[in-house]
Amino acid sequence: MPLYNLPQSAHLKNVGHMAVNGENMVVVEFDEYKGNKLIVLKRDENDKYPFKFGLGKARLIVEACEDIKKFVDESESGVEGL
Repeated sequence: MPLYNLPQSAHLKNVGHMAVNGENMVVVEFDEYKGNKLIVLKRDENDKYPFKFGLGKARLIVEACEDIKKFVDESESGVEGL
C-alpha cells in the first residue's frame, strides 16, 4: 500500500506545481531515470541544482519527517539538540 496517493498527473514526466509555505516556495516536479520515478524539488523554476530522489529515499524522508522538521527548527533557532 503506498504511503501517499499522488494525483494522476504526478505519474507523468516533468509535471510540477509550486507549494508556498510562508516565505518559502518550492517547485515540485516528477521525472524518470532509467525507468524509475523520481521526485524533483527546486527552490525556483531556474534552480541549477535541484534535489532529486527516488522511492527508496522518499520512504526514508517520510519516516524521518519529524526529525527533519526538528533539525530545521533547531538549526534556525540556534538550539543544538542533536
